[in-house]
Amino acid sequence: MGFDLVGGNQFFLGHSDVIDPASYPDNEFLSERPAGTQTFLRPNLYDPRRAHLVVYNWGLAEAVEVDLGEALSIGESFEIRNAQDYFSGPVLSTVYDGSTGSLAVTGLEPAMLAASDSIDPVEFTGWEFNVFVLLKTSLSQGGKTFIPLVVLD
Repeated sequence: MGFDLVGGNQFFLGHSDVIDPASYPDNEFLSERPAGTQTFLRPNLYDPRRAHLVVYNWGLAEAVEVDLGEALSIGESFEIRNAQDYFSGPVLSTVYDGSTGSLAVTGLEPAMLAASDSIDPVEFTGWEFNVFVLLKTSLSQGGKTFIPLVVLD
């Protein structure tokens, strides 16, 4: 028995032997690997300064084109951080000018775990799939730019 909430997904390669396609009719089951890239930008419903950027890089491109217009206004400064190594600093930091931009997806590594000497490369999603966090470092409203103030207790 499938779940009604599982739909709109793509499954490929050996995953169809684990998942019964008949139980999940609202999904697509592929016999071959997809091509190209797909990006999804999901604004955070609870923090207007934050969004998540998901990148499927099936073609293993060194950089992918991203459209950030759903989360940013022209003139807003922002940074993009690798979700698997959030505290190492931004992957990109600039001002949004309204155009699509190129985001490098090479040279990214996961954060080292304190209890481990190393992370198995298999555990890092790398070029094929990555998640980034977009953070606005200034806000634009009515032609004026504001720098958000963060107060720590």
